[in-house]
Amino acid sequence: MLKYCCRIWDVNLHERPTPTELRPIVPLVFYQGERSWSYSTEFADLFAEGVRAWPWVPRFSHELLDQSGMEPEEVQGDLKARLMQLLLLAAYHPGRLWQELVVELLATLSSLPPEGGMNYIRVFLIYILQTQDREAIELFQEVLQRQTPQLGGDLMTYAQELLAEGRTEGRTEGRAEGRTEGKLRNQVEVIEGMLQEGIAWAVIERVTGVHEAQFESLKQQVEEMNE
Repeated sequence: MLKYCCRIWDVNLHERPTPTELRPIVPLVFYQGERSWSYSTEFADLFAEGVRAWPWVPRFSHELLDQSGMEPEEVQGDLKARLMQLLLLAAYHPGRLWQELVVELLATLSSLPPEGGMNYIRVFLIYILQTQDREAIELFQEVLQRQTPQLGGDLMTYAQELLAEGRTEGRTEGRAEGRTEGKLRNQVEVIEGMLQEGIAWAVIERVTGVHEAQFESLKQQVEEMNE
């Protein structure tokens, strides 16, 4: 987390070559692990107890939102942030029933004008295909069929196309080797969407199996495909 903050400050320094002060950052960790968070949020606690009080030991801590015991309906935030949290929670806790709430939020999102040049509906649907097993995806499809006629929009048709594509291609494990052109594009699109939502690389890597260096390689491959 400290590394990510330093990267942001480094970018700020490049944007403003002669800054008089650094911008404050509030580090926030969303945790959805199998067990409750049991670690200190203070960076200095990583050092031996006898040296923690030394003035040369960095003082740094982060805020923590432990969602490990949270049910889907308890997740809060604005629309896209809530969707991303729900899908992260579903990826780590697939047994919790998330499908109906996600369908409802996706339908709401589909009724809003696009922003930022990113197709978030596609990003979220591809993410579901990448992180859920066949049974969960089939249940998601059933909920779509049952709810979208009342919720309106073209979400049903669009989701069906992606779900059909996902069933044909199989579940993606996040490795670039041997993937089709379409899978590479989807992988890059999903990760870019997660980055735009402020998801840390540690979470992205665990969910997608792609680390930062691999992502740059994937982006380059996609750019070469577009030439």
